[in-house]
Amino acid sequence: MASSVAGVKGLYEKRGWFYYQPPTPKDGPGKGVRPKAVALKTQDLATALERMEDAQSEATLERVNMDGTLAEVLPIYYAAKASDAKSTRRCRQMALDAFQEACRNPRLTSINARMIEQWRQGLAAHGGRGGKPVSPTTIKDYTIILRAFLNWAVKEKMLRSNPMAGMVREVRVMTTRVQGFLTEEERESLLSAEAPDYVRLILMLGFFAGLRDGEMLATNPKWLWIAEDGLRGTLTVQATPIEYTDGRTGLWTPKRHKRRTIPLHPRLLEFLQGYGMRSPWLLAPEKDKWPEEKKNSKRFDAKKALAGVAKRAGVRKLTPHMLRHSFATHLAMKGVALAEIAGLIGDSLRVTEEHYAGYQPGKVNPLGVL
Repeated sequence: MASSVAGVKGLYEKRGWFYYQPPTPKDGPGKGVRPKAVALKTQDLATALERMEDAQSEATLERVNMDGTLAEVLPIYYAAKASDAKSTRRCRQMALDAFQEACRNPRLTSINARMIEQWRQGLAAHGGRGGKPVSPTTIKDYTIILRAFLNWAVKEKMLRSNPMAGMVREVRVMTTRVQGFLTEEERESLLSAEAPDYVRLILMLGFFAGLRDGEMLATNPKWLWIAEDGLRGTLTVQATPIEYTDGRTGLWTPKRHKRRTIPLHPRLLEFLQGYGMRSPWLLAPEKDKWPEEKKNSKRFDAKKALAGVAKRAGVRKLTPHMLRHSFATHLAMKGVALAEIAGLIGDSLRVTEEHYAGYQPGKVNPLGVL
């Protein structure tokens, strides 16, 4: 049987443990609904009083959030999702800012299915830049993002239920991502074009080692082994300590935390011997610190560095991933086993087969037999 603690409103004891019963709101979204009791998880009265104060603060913040406008709630949502990829955060903000602007910054609790449907219709009619209609695919993506936000608000107890629960659930359409690769002629045009040494290093690490752009940024002298005769060597992609601009230290790790060793191609080996073992990083050593501790944080943009050399070589589009994809594609075309390619590029055999099996010599085109 629970017994009340004298003098402290809402605090009671049950079987030796303390609980806090928040007061029933007299106004706002939770009016007249008795909140659930909060287990303070302690048998000590002093600790219980401290945790009760924390619970009261959280309850106050919750009521403020529940009755807040989108301008007040969205920054909390963005902060909670700050660890997501930059592109994901950008799309999310575009969609939710569009909803906030079109609906004139409504209160979170006033959002309903009718308001959302009117917003969708407005996008289809004149909701884009310059009053142009928004494509059906974009509207679908925006709707999915809005639904995810409202689900989060329900989970955080800012809403009792998602107003989109009764609406037809949208399915994100997955389109095939074409992996672009360069021919050997295009590769040689890029390698012979005039370019700074650091750009040539990016080309070499991509074309002849298959490194991802993040791996290029982490490449350092400790990864390299070159024989005394200078005729052979290896590059080992591995976990590496790094430092952030705010002074904190961290550990850079390869994708899927998988260490791998790549034999140095003779052309890459020759280039490195002339380029020198620069430290702490081979690529852009002067930018030696990572900007922030996030998944896609990079201290140098290798993609921008390739724009000039691509233009001079007459290549329409060039990204670090295209260099890596060209490396693997050319190996497959030469008949290298897919298991060996997977080990060199650090992908699973399943992913490697999906991307490169069709480039192997002697591969029968299933449509060619019709």
